[in-house]
Amino acid sequence: MEKKSKIGTILGFLILAIFIFIYLFTAVRDLISLGNAETIDSETLNIREDGISVEGDFYYLSNGPVFSMKHTINGLIPTGTEYYFMLFSNDLSKCIFVRADEDYAEDFYKEVDIPNAEGRYYGAHLKGRIRELDSKIKREASGYINDLQSEGITVLSNGTEFLYLDITTKFQCILRLITAFGLLVATVLIIILVKFKGTTELGDGLGSFKPIGIIAVILILACVVSMFYTMTFLF
Repeated sequence: MEKKSKIGTILGFLILAIFIFIYLFTAVRDLISLGNAETIDSETLNIREDGISVEGDFYYLSNGPVFSMKHTINGLIPTGTEYYFMLFSNDLSKCIFVRADEDYAEDFYKEVDIPNAEGRYYGAHLKGRIRELDSKIKREASGYINDLQSEGITVLSNGTEFLYLDITTKFQCILRLITAFGLLVATVLIIILVKFKGTTELGDGLGSFKPIGIIAVILILACVVSMFYTMTFLF
């Protein structure tokens, strides 16, 4: 029985270590990608593949989200809402979905309408990672996509899947780094509890291990919520 318990403990720590590594790796990978973003042209929206980071100055965005997608755990605990806008090329013949905060259109047009010191307008600067539109979201947006295509507007794809520009990538990276750190701290606290369980070696100094256990549980629960929210944006 004790052997099975040890195996279960080792597996538990191994799973935590895997999640920590994945979250650190993907966060660092995306931050590096953002630092090497390719410039895209607002005239042609020359985007043909997912997984790359791009940036450019644009002038035309839908006035608000064209649709949103709520995420929950078991339909009860909300873990976040995704908002999708539509970004158009200068001649309005092409467009791509953009994932951003709910009120992003207001910030976008504030930037578009502000001239530089020379009185020139350069549009709003967008920077993020190109991703494939999730099948569930694509179904939700199918009517909107069909309407655009019937008007002769090309919705950008990589040939098989529709694409979107995720300008929340940097925020997602920071959230993943925080999640990885939270899991790491929780793991250390659990190791302390396991190592010194049944002894008073640390109990005399701390008075009780109960606060350590409570903090570990809170950290893990917070990380689980974050993981549900960020899981689909890892790869």
